[in-house]
This record gives sequence, C-alpha cells and structure tokens, in this order.
Amino acid sequence: MISNFLLLAFSFFLLACNPMKMLQKEIKNYGYIPMTTPMQKSGTGTLIAGTPKAFSILAPPEECFPKEIDGTPTNFRFYDKSTLPTKIKNISASGRAKFDLIEIAALGGAPIGIGGQFERVETVGLEMSGVSIEYMNAPKVTAYYKNGMSEMCKIYLDFSGFIFQAIKVDKLIYTFYGSQGEKIELNTGVLEEIIEVGFEVEYEIENQAELVINYPTYLGYQLGSLRYEDYGLSMYRSTRATKNKWRWKNIDLFKRF
Repeated sequence: MISNFLLLAFSFFLLACNPMKMLQKEIKNYGYIPMTTPMQKSGTGTLIAGTPKAFSILAPPEECFPKEIDGTPTNFRFYDKSTLPTKIKNISASGRAKFDLIEIAALGGAPIGIGGQFERVETVGLEMSGVSIEYMNAPKVTAYYKNGMSEMCKIYLDFSGFIFQAIKVDKLIYTFYGSQGEKIELNTGVLEEIIEVGFEVEYEIENQAELVINYPTYLGYQLGSLRYEDYGLSMYRSTRATKNKWRWKNIDLFKRF
C-alpha cells in the first residue's frame, strides 16, 4: 500500500516537473493525439502520412478541403468552444521544465526561441486562451468527395489520413518571473533579450509584463480516413497512437463496413 502511494506521489511529481507531459496526458484523456510535429497551419483538412512521431505533410488544409469554391463558402469546418482543465490552461514551471512551456508555441509552427538573457528568468507562466474544437462536417465532406473533389486528391486520400478534428488555442499568454518572484517587465529591449519571436508572429505586450501571442496553436488532433472503398464516408478515425503507429477504429454504430 505504501509503495503504491509513493509511486503515485512520484508520478505526480514527474508531471509537475514536466508540463509538456502533463499537457499531453490531458490531451490523450480528451481523446486526441498530442501534436508533436510543429506545423504552421496544421488545422483540419491537412493531409498527412508517415508515423505519429515523424509524419509528413502531403497537402495544406485547403488543397483538398477548400473554405470556399467560386466565392461560395463550403462550410466544411465548424468550431465549438471547449474548456480544458485549469491545470493545463494555466501552467507554470521553473528550472529545466520552463523550456517546455516555450516549446508549446512551436506546436502550431510559431517561431519562438530562447534569448541570450533567458537565464534571468526563474519561472515561466503560460495561460492558454480561446480554446476550441475545430472539426469537419462529415456529410458535406462526403458530398464534396463524390461530386466535386479532384481525382488527384482522391488518389492521395487513398494512401493518407487527414486531420478531421483538432484542439485549437487562439492565444498563448506568457509571464516571466525573476528569482524573487517578481514579474519581469517587458519594456523596450527586455523582451528581445529573453525571448526570440519570429517577425511573422503577431504578438503584443499587456500589463507591461504579459507576452500575448496571437497565433493559432493546435495541441491535439484526430485523424480521419476518406477512401474510395468506404464510399467516401469518413467512418474510420484514429484518436490515439501507440508504438509510433496510428490506431484506427470504425466508429460506425452498426459496423456495416
């Protein structure tokens, strides 16, 4: 009994020391595969192949699933607000673990790195804002597959999956603390000394000490399948990956396929 308690306590200690693992664990609990490969625009409709740890992007989201055709919206995608547990919406870390929080910005492809004076930062706080679920409209996707999609996209979809559903965060809010627990004010020159933010990333400073990155970041995803043999129905999903392989399941309630 004591040994089990110690093991449990040690597990919580490891998660607290590694915010990235804690975040990935919660994403898995929600039925999503944690995003580990940085992509600039990794939303729904992205064609991917390879393996979960090193997948290849075959086509951007709108190549095979456009947002509009001849000026008319396709309505392939919808967004539903979601609430993540407080423990992963608001994370803080010190020591080596603080580097993990910086890397979260890279999950959506945001170029952000460590500056030359980052050692003056003792603790990093991260708040995630604007969390939503981005998902595809399956009936409209099937109708388009049968009547409008190019043959080239159909060929590639026979050999690849596409992101059907994803956890999306609109804003990442970073706060940096010094050795005495004080907030580090990000006035002229200070931000560039501790953090390197790519010029294409939209960001702003709020309350003199909060770095707000307005850059869509995708934290987790579910893969969909759209193949000729399934009549263009997206009824196979992968919501988890084990041993570096996507695990597919038939979500048809009546198992006719």
